[in-house]
Amino acid sequence: MNALLKRSLTHLIAIGAMLAITFSYFSPMLGGKVLKQQDITQWRGSYEEINKYVKAHDGEQTLWTNSMFGGMPSYQIGMNYPSNKVFWLDSALRLWMPNPAGTLFLMLLCFYILMLVFGVNQWLAVVGSLAYAFSSYNFLNLQAGHETKVLAVAFAPLVLAGVRLAFKGNWLWAMVLTAAGLGLELRANHLQISYYLMLIIGCWGIAELIHAIRNKSLPTMLKGVSGALAGAVIAVGLNLTNLMLTEEYSKYTIRQQSELTKASVVKDQTGGLDLSYATQWSNGTLEPLSILIPNVMGGGGQGMIDKKGSTAKFFQKVGVPAEAVKQMPAYHGSQPFTSGPIYFSAIVCFLAIFSLFVLKGEMKWALFLISILGFFLSMGKNMPGLTEFFFNNFPLYNKFRAVTMIMVIGQICFPILAVLGLNEVISGRVDKARLIKAGKLSLYIVGGICLVFLVLPGIFLEFSSADTDNNIANQIFGNSQMPDDQKKQMTNEFITALQEDRESLTRMSALRSLVFIGLAVASLWFYIQKKLKKEYLIAAIGLFITFDLWQLDKKYLNNGEFQKKNKNAEADFQMTRADMQILQDRDSNYRVYNVTVSPFNDATTSFFHKSVGGYHGAKFRRYQELREAQFDRIEQIMKQKQQMQPDTLIAQLNMQGLMGALNMMNTRYFITQAPDNQPIAVRNNYAFGNAWFTNTICWVKNADQEIDTLDGIDLRSTAAVDERYRPVLKEFAPTADPMASTVDLKSYEPNHLIYESNASADGFVVFSEIYYDKGWKCTIDGKDAEYVRCNYVLRGMKVPAGKHKIEWIFEPETFKTGESMAMVSSILLYALLFGAIGMWVRKELALDSKPVGKKK
Repeated sequence: MNALLKRSLTHLIAIGAMLAITFSYFSPMLGGKVLKQQDITQWRGSYEEINKYVKAHDGEQTLWTNSMFGGMPSYQIGMNYPSNKVFWLDSALRLWMPNPAGTLFLMLLCFYILMLVFGVNQWLAVVGSLAYAFSSYNFLNLQAGHETKVLAVAFAPLVLAGVRLAFKGNWLWAMVLTAAGLGLELRANHLQISYYLMLIIGCWGIAELIHAIRNKSLPTMLKGVSGALAGAVIAVGLNLTNLMLTEEYSKYTIRQQSELTKASVVKDQTGGLDLSYATQWSNGTLEPLSILIPNVMGGGGQGMIDKKGSTAKFFQKVGVPAEAVKQMPAYHGSQPFTSGPIYFSAIVCFLAIFSLFVLKGEMKWALFLISILGFFLSMGKNMPGLTEFFFNNFPLYNKFRAVTMIMVIGQICFPILAVLGLNEVISGRVDKARLIKAGKLSLYIVGGICLVFLVLPGIFLEFSSADTDNNIANQIFGNSQMPDDQKKQMTNEFITALQEDRESLTRMSALRSLVFIGLAVASLWFYIQKKLKKEYLIAAIGLFITFDLWQLDKKYLNNGEFQKKNKNAEADFQMTRADMQILQDRDSNYRVYNVTVSPFNDATTSFFHKSVGGYHGAKFRRYQELREAQFDRIEQIMKQKQQMQPDTLIAQLNMQGLMGALNMMNTRYFITQAPDNQPIAVRNNYAFGNAWFTNTICWVKNADQEIDTLDGIDLRSTAAVDERYRPVLKEFAPTADPMASTVDLKSYEPNHLIYESNASADGFVVFSEIYYDKGWKCTIDGKDAEYVRCNYVLRGMKVPAGKHKIEWIFEPETFKTGESMAMVSSILLYALLFGAIGMWVRKELALDSKPVGKKK
């Protein structure tokens, strides 16, 4: 028992060290402060209606919300699946700490476990954890509020630990760690990161298969893999509800191919996301070098330009305030903008290359080559042949956007290679001559790249961002009274000065990386020459890596990003004069179109209102197409004619027949800019309401005709319906008089709507609700009723004459099935986990009880 406790104590000390480092970085949290994250604020706005429902129904979930885009499934915004009990394990592993400290600790702990599974020295495992967790991309995502992305990165090493044990034939613990790790990974619900993790496992698996065949150990490997596969089944079962609902919904989103056949739409079609949309954020051909030289492309954000550099001197000469230098963009890459570089640490890059010369086996090449492939794929539109090949031929690849995210493959693999290579050094398994040769070659490769960008960066880089730089110059000099030729000269001088500062920034960044590489090389040299003990080598490398990454991370996520916690969520959402005007309306069942923000890239409006717009990466494709065909032009007109009285403009747009689509979305209020530049609410009295009778059905042949028809018919009296729904409506022709018939919303909850209709004849009713047949069920007077899609995105149905109760309930059968399987999987997970732990403790105690001489 004492021996077991002693061994456990060493791990507790390591964990305590990681805990101390976590709170050292996030020290403001000890004072009760929270991190201000833009995307979390956006999410909070979209989640508010869901949150109110949960509170009002004692924790019961709603699977639908009307807060954005006219309505969408809530499980794509924020959802707790009660039968998936893996969250207990999540809470325990993070020691019940809140984010972002909890997430950082998870990254440290999970990588530590992976390194222990590889048999790495305990303290070297801690160093590897620091390298993994403090990689700059993690902190950029934490600062932005991309918590699901960082959580998926955090749990990836735990999955890889299970895979490693599987390849070594340890089927029991392979099953345990794969079930737990993959269960947590999938629960993080960032399938793009999980997809890239599967690419790593696939490539690694091929290498291990080759190794097993060569060494005639295939039966052992297959035994372990069978355990991992069993664990994977449990993990999928835990998350089956979310996976099934997501797969079901994905067929209706922008990640699915459009039904439109117009040339402007199909040119980028890949069966998933539009190619141009998915590759909007693409690395330049040299931008992946940011893993080694963080500011090779200028870094990100603002405040990077030297306050005493060429730009500052130029501003002083022309009379521009010195403070303007802080606003100048240092970034000169091919992305629209970036928050910061994806930096692994120069030392990690050096050690990863070093490991290729000292490690044996196929695994090193698998991890390295999949990383290099990831770097090339991150170039997206700047590597068109490779990108298009993967988009068109690789399963599911075209479902994901922001191809720069695939750099996370290298972020996972490089620290593994670095630590395994260093572990090989301190193990004594590599002779001195081989170590010196490996060190020299690695220094020539990695240090040589840094040296080139220190001495001659202009060979490869232009340090210009033409559109951005010219726009800034136009803002500075555009309104001046100087002649055009003088403006042109000033512009050229400004851009030249900015380029000089960017070049200087790249040079200094290359020098910085070269210094850290030199420190690592010196440490290795002293160790090889037996002038430095391995404990000091580990400590030195850990200190250098931590200082390197910590210093850079603090530029993007520092104590200034924290603020006092607001107990009331509304404190984060400033209620404007427009919001107060709208909320005076006693009938809350309407939608709002806010043109004072980017309506379809903003979810803050949803905190107070049901928004026509919103912010989400998996919106309905048809709604996106309706927006592009109808809503965008209204937004553009309203911004162009801000001097016109808003109510007059809305009336004019209605008279011109341009507001039909927004009226059918029951857009009762517009938020626009008043003459005093403050938001103001304008009521649209032409909105159709929550539902209405029509007297005509306009049959259309396809999606193209349906969306075009919206401009050609009176949507108040006519409904456009696709021919595919004729079997439902047959030859039905509405005879009810729309002016004499009524349909009123009597009860509203996001997942349960009750209407009352009254008509003297059979009629066709259009509901201002998004069509989604994977969960919405309708009854008339308690009897099941069929409905169809109409007006491209809405629901419509035949309603008989007389007075009737029409009830809509959102109850996907998929949810019930998934939750049943998740509960069974939860029971299996914890039975397996506690059983394996019990067997391990029993084995360790049995070994400790044997006499020392007989202990095996």
